[in-house]
Amino acid sequence: MKKIFPILVSSSLILSSLSSTAIAADNSVDNTVSTQQISNNSYTESQLNQILSDAGASQSLLTEIDYEQKLAIVADAGENLSISSGGSTAYTRNDVTGELEPIKPPSPDEFTTLAISRADLYVNAQHVSSVKNGKTIHKIIGYFRWEESGRGPKPGPGGVVKDSIGLAVADGYQIIQDGYSASYSSNTFGINGKYNGWTPYKTTGLGDNGQPDTSELYGASWQFRNVTPLASGITLFKGSVSMSMIKKGGASTVNRAIVKYNEANSNALGNFSVSVAFGPASVTFTPSAGSADNASDDEDW
Repeated sequence: MKKIFPILVSSSLILSSLSSTAIAADNSVDNTVSTQQISNNSYTESQLNQILSDAGASQSLLTEIDYEQKLAIVADAGENLSISSGGSTAYTRNDVTGELEPIKPPSPDEFTTLAISRADLYVNAQHVSSVKNGKTIHKIIGYFRWEESGRGPKPGPGGVVKDSIGLAVADGYQIIQDGYSASYSSNTFGINGKYNGWTPYKTTGLGDNGQPDTSELYGASWQFRNVTPLASGITLFKGSVSMSMIKKGGASTVNRAIVKYNEANSNALGNFSVSVAFGPASVTFTPSAGSADNASDDEDW
């Protein structure tokens, strides 16, 4: 299982203002969800938090993902679901090299808030299982989020244009070919000196309208295209990619998956291209023009 450091939990608490409703449900609120509500997607966030918490979601996950992402999980899996997610991995941009680096736990003499303020990007791998028609379906969801408190994506070759997000699972699982999805929303820094707020989720510009650009035996990847940020300021992005699987079983089965975010850096001519390869719980991005930084998170269940 991946380790959860106090800094990630603390950063999630600071960022909880992104969520429209507090995680802890008020005792006076009825958090019961009916079958009719699941069909109509009509829940409060407190009800969704209760469902996901009962299914095994960590407090940090409930803080990090928003209402629409919670709704997508429950609408897809229903009430009979189980969740495994130990929290996200935070990355910061090195002030000298400009590369993304995982945030390490602070030493006892460091102020935690100083380390939190350096977070630029969060990635999170989550496993969800549910029973449909008597068969257990496994889903891996990879979340990514560029933080308002950070410095945002690099400008070349165009913000997140040509950035990629990949998922891979270990041995013992068979990916369902029509079981892919992806969506994202954006938030632009305006001339008023503030971010203007997150737009609704959409699929256009990420992969093939939400479907992966590349899919193989162990995984799939999606690349951003045609989402150039406005020239007036920085545009941040958050979203998720997912794939569904069934367990083949056998002694070689390993319950592990990974999400990897590949940030594109164009060369002096403004060009960038990359290839992707998959192995058991492994995603490798190899640039042939330009260079790239990677941020990843894994999950065992």
